[in-house]
Amino acid sequence: MEYAALVAGVLFFLAGIFWTWSQSRKTARGTLQIQLEEKYAIWPEAIDPQIGRVLKMQAKDTSINNLVCLHLTVRLAGIKDQRDEALRTPPKQGEPQRPRIDFENFTILAIGTQNDDPNLFQIPIAKANHDRSAFINVIFLRAGGAAQFSILGTKPDPGRGVGATLAPGFVKDMNIVGSGLLHA
Repeated sequence: MEYAALVAGVLFFLAGIFWTWSQSRKTARGTLQIQLEEKYAIWPEAIDPQIGRVLKMQAKDTSINNLVCLHLTVRLAGIKDQRDEALRTPPKQGEPQRPRIDFENFTILAIGTQNDDPNLFQIPIAKANHDRSAFINVIFLRAGGAAQFSILGTKPDPGRGVGATLAPGFVKDMNIVGSGLLHA
């Protein structure tokens, strides 16, 4: 009889631990992982000055001497999907800012989505600060999913590398971390 009571007590104790663990997993904060990498750079004059004189590049009626492609990945680690329809409009005065990347020695020309699937994510990226910043508006991102973007731009000083600072801002129920070229 005592043995059965002991076994029942241990089973109830283990069931309580499992229930607590499962409830904490349901309410756990997800982590928004933002990774930025440089994929390629085209700088004709660095290859050969003759190529630089022959090959002319233009963007928005402005002559440029180099082209840089950055790869941005926004990933959601966690068990809950992220959905916030309020992010479709710009924040009102006094509201917290959205995650933002501030670039050093880089001017954004264009931003493109590599794996566009509205069932997996809706993340419009807005250029700001004279094309030197990008706001990441995570309206929807499926748990465990990743959105990939190409950011095409130019470096005012082609001899220096691209730098980027992540201003994490605020996304409801999210921790935000950066990696790759991003530093805080």
